[in-house]
Amino acid sequence: MAAYSGYGVMNLFFKAPTSDPKPVEQKKIEGPPKQINASVLLSKWQEQKMLSSFKDDDHSSDMRVFTSVVNKSANGWRISSTHLVR
Repeated sequence: MAAYSGYGVMNLFFKAPTSDPKPVEQKKIEGPPKQINASVLLSKWQEQKMLSSFKDDDHSSDMRVFTSVVNKSANGWRISSTHLVR
């Protein structure tokens, strides 16, 4: 009758671990990376629209800031040209 006790039935299905569990590998995160390579594909129209923001009398060292969204893709990071030209 002892073979049918709750403990006896539990032992039929429970196997005790044979070795100690493996330690979890820990990685220290230093913060954001210093550099991320990204690419953007622009159509000729998009490039002309961005360049048209400069006036003819602007100095060659004048700059414009275009902001965009960066998305993760299978080939790395991509800059959204749709957001960039707006």
